[in-house]
Amino acid sequence: MNIGSKVRLLHGKEEGIITKIRSGKYLEIDLGDGFSIPVLASEVVLISPMEARLETPAPKQPGPGRGDIPAARQAFAVKGIYLAFVPVNDREVVLHLVNLTGWRILFTMFGRSGNQARGLASGLLEAGTSHQITGLLLKDFGQWPVFDTSLLYYSDAKTPEQFILSHSLRCRIQSFHKHLQKAPLLNVNAHVFQIDSEAGVPEKEARDIPADAIRSKMLEGNAGVAGPSRDFNRSAAEIDLHTDALQVDITGMSGGQILDRQLSAFKNYLEQAIADGLDQVLIIHGAGQGTLRQEIHRQLSKHPNVAYYKDARKEKFGYGATVAHLK
Repeated sequence: MNIGSKVRLLHGKEEGIITKIRSGKYLEIDLGDGFSIPVLASEVVLISPMEARLETPAPKQPGPGRGDIPAARQAFAVKGIYLAFVPVNDREVVLHLVNLTGWRILFTMFGRSGNQARGLASGLLEAGTSHQITGLLLKDFGQWPVFDTSLLYYSDAKTPEQFILSHSLRCRIQSFHKHLQKAPLLNVNAHVFQIDSEAGVPEKEARDIPADAIRSKMLEGNAGVAGPSRDFNRSAAEIDLHTDALQVDITGMSGGQILDRQLSAFKNYLEQAIADGLDQVLIIHGAGQGTLRQEIHRQLSKHPNVAYYKDARKEKFGYGATVAHLK
């Protein structure tokens, strides 16, 4: 399969074009609505040129009493959770949480300012649906909170690779307008942020946490009601990417696998530091052969929320650390 190949979803009738091949198991498929949906490579089959010429579309035949099944549920996309800020007029936007995946998702969202947080919404988000969270005034953009979202995945047909996702979003005036596009599912222009993209997915393992404890934790408080204040730990001003500091067991891992784990930790840390409003961060990557340092510098150079970066504390680390100043 290559970019541009025509494919059919294995457990549905939808067809689309491959727009991106991700590292690992995922492809991005354009089903014709202008949005590329991430799906497992094992969930699609290639349509041969001969079949593409000969086939004729068959009318949809919904099952008795079921009606049309949302495309996200038929395709069972494993990723596609969005925050969409939909303009109501030139003064106000409404925040929506959009689930374009096949998962049923238990969610909570808090608005965090400093070390205090206020509950915005919680509930169950079915596959292929959206939930209106809250309204926001554009004149108060500078005072908008950090939007902390927690998701718990469920399906009776599949086992998720990770059960819980936590994501924090701080909207910044320099980049907010760059996210203006047609919102998935809502089909209106909005400022759209995907919160389950690879860069934003923390490597957390939740398999050993009792399900009842998770559910109780996520459903604390009622939607839109300010509860008791909660303390949130801010990101530390530095991260050490040495494997012993990350507590990564490298037994049997190749050099490439170790590098991927270090870069994943770096990406997650940087996004959280930006969400927490830190002005600068120190990344301790070591000198070594310079591969990790070069990749970190490459990613910092193209990040929209990084003002500039430089080698730091040469007297202590040599070229083994980088300081990044955030916008």
